[in-house]
Amino acid sequence: MKNIYSTTQEQDQLLDTRIAPRMLKVVEVGDFWAKRTMPAIRLQGKWMQRAGILPNRHVRITNPEPGVLLIRLQETPISDQNHLNQTHQQILKEE
Repeated sequence: MKNIYSTTQEQDQLLDTRIAPRMLKVVEVGDFWAKRTMPAIRLQGKWMQRAGILPNRHVRITNPEPGVLLIRLQETPISDQNHLNQTHQQILKEE
C-alpha cells in the first residue's frame, strides 16, 4: 500500500481528528493455575462505531511490525460472498 503521508505524525494527526486516541490495557487471560495464559485486549464502545466499525461486520487484523496491530474493516468474507452469490442465483431462477 502506498503511503500518501510524508510522516507518521501526519497520519496520527489525521486519525486524531476522527476519534480520540484510546489507552487500553493488555490483560492476561487463561488458566493461571496451569500457567497457560495469553494476552488479550477487549475492544468495545461507541467510538468503534464512529470509527466505522459496526456490529456484525468483519475486520482484518494484521501485525506489520512488532508492537503494532492494524485493524481494517473487511469487505464480505469470500465464504459469505460465495453463499450470497449462490442464494442470489437461486432467487433469479425462481423468478
